[in-house]
Amino acid sequence: MIDEADDWLFDSIALYQNLYMYDLQHGITAMDWIDDKNVCIATSSGSKHELAELHLPDKLLKASQEKAGLIKNRDFHMNAGCYCPHRVACLKHVPNSRTIATCPDTEACKIQFWKLGTDDTDVIRNISTVENTHSKGSPAHITPVPGTENLVFGSHLDNLCTVDSNTGQVSCTGCQRSERISSMDFTDSNTLICCCQETGELVTFDLREDLTKVKQEHTNNISLDQKCFWTSTVTEFGVLKLSSTGEVRRVEKHNWSTDVGRWNTELNLLSDFSNLTINALPRNEDTVYISGFDSNVYIFNLPMLSSMGSQTDHQVSKPVFKHEGHMQNARMDTQAKLLTTVTHILHPLQHDLVLSAATDGSLHAWQFNDCTDK
Repeated sequence: MIDEADDWLFDSIALYQNLYMYDLQHGITAMDWIDDKNVCIATSSGSKHELAELHLPDKLLKASQEKAGLIKNRDFHMNAGCYCPHRVACLKHVPNSRTIATCPDTEACKIQFWKLGTDDTDVIRNISTVENTHSKGSPAHITPVPGTENLVFGSHLDNLCTVDSNTGQVSCTGCQRSERISSMDFTDSNTLICCCQETGELVTFDLREDLTKVKQEHTNNISLDQKCFWTSTVTEFGVLKLSSTGEVRRVEKHNWSTDVGRWNTELNLLSDFSNLTINALPRNEDTVYISGFDSNVYIFNLPMLSSMGSQTDHQVSKPVFKHEGHMQNARMDTQAKLLTTVTHILHPLQHDLVLSAATDGSLHAWQFNDCTDK
C-alpha cells in the first residue's frame, strides 16, 4: 500500500495542474461552497459531529494559475467551527449571507440554521430550528430559492416546505404523490424539479402556485423489475440523471417528456446509494463528474447530441480521468472496501477546480491537467 501510494504521488505531478490534500479528524458527511474562497464542511464520527468553515489555499485561487505542484496537509485553514447535536445529512449555504442550513440524519425531517463566524468570533452558532410537520422518518434535502433567502426542504413529494431563513416562517404543503426524493433543484427562478429516488421520474412545481399542484412529470421509461436508485443534477440546458447501475440520462429543459441521451458508464453500486453525485462542467455539459460508487471521482466525456436533437442511442462511455487520491493517500487504518467518496463539488468560478471528500475525512482540491474547460 505504501509503495503504491508513493508511486501515485510521483505520477500525480504530471496528471494534475493542482492537487491539495487535507485530512480532517472525522469522516465528511456533507459540504457546500460559502463563496469562491471558503467552504463549509460537516464531519461525524461516533457521537462527535462538527461543522467547520475552511478557507482554500490562496495559491490555488490565483488568477495566474501558477503550477502549485503537490502540497499535502497544509494551506487549508479553519475560519470557524462548532459541535452539532446530530450527524448532518445535507448542508446548503444561504446565498448572499453568512448563514448555512443543515438537515440532521435523523427520522425527524427538520432544518437547522447556523450563523457562520465573524471578525469577532470563530464560533458557528445555531440560530434556529424549523420542524417539518409532515415528517416521514427520513432526513430532508435542501435547495435555495434563486434570488431570495428562502429555501425548500423535504424528504418526499408530499412534505415539501418553503422556509424564510431570516424569520423562520414556514409553509408546508405537498402534492398527493408520496414518492421519496433523492435530489431537488431549480431550473429557473420559479421552477422546482425533484428526482424520485426509486424511479428516476422528474416532477416539477411552480413556486408561484401551490406546491400541491404538479406542473409537469417526466417518466423514466424503466422496467418495473429494474431496482435501482436515481439522483440528478440541473444543468444550463436541462437535467442529467444518474442511476446506481451506472446509467446516465440527459433530459432537455424544454422537452421533459423524452430522454435525449443515454449512456452506460459500467459503474455499479450494490449497497449504500446515499453518496451518489453527478455534476456537469458549466459551458461544457458533455464533461460529467461522477462519484459515490467507490473511493474515486470519475470524469466522463459524453458525446454531443445529434444536430437534429433526436434521442441518442444507449452508449457505453469510458472515463477520461479517474481521481484515485482518496484511496491512494488513505490512512493506514482505513479499510479499502469501506472508503467512499461522499460528494464532490465544482468551484463556483474556476469550474475545472474540484473539491472532493471521503468517508475517512480526506478533503482534496484538484484540477486535472487535461480538463476541457479552458
